[in-house]
Amino acid sequence: MTEPEQTTLADRIKFVRGSLSKVEFARALGINRNTLLQWETNKLFPNFEKLQKIHKTFKVNINWLLSGEGKPYLKRLKYPPNIENRIIKLKYRITVLEKKGNK
Repeated sequence: MTEPEQTTLADRIKFVRGSLSKVEFARALGINRNTLLQWETNKLFPNFEKLQKIHKTFKVNINWLLSGEGKPYLKRLKYPPNIENRIIKLKYRITVLEKKGNK
């Protein structure tokens, strides 16, 4: 999806919603569909808490969301390639220690 040509907050919210239905997007944010409809028509603006929810849920650049400046999405963090193996080993160690503690 290309970046929106319009620079209103409503257009940026529509862009973030993408192919999700209004109901799906609203549910993900904990709002009702009518509230989202008002956001997308510039009749109502999300409060700070809801802007944070959009930011966290959809990994959106908050600066872009508010101002239209910068890139829409945050860079995804890359974990070290062996992080999964480390997690598995730690879970195993915890399980062994828990079993020893229950004896």
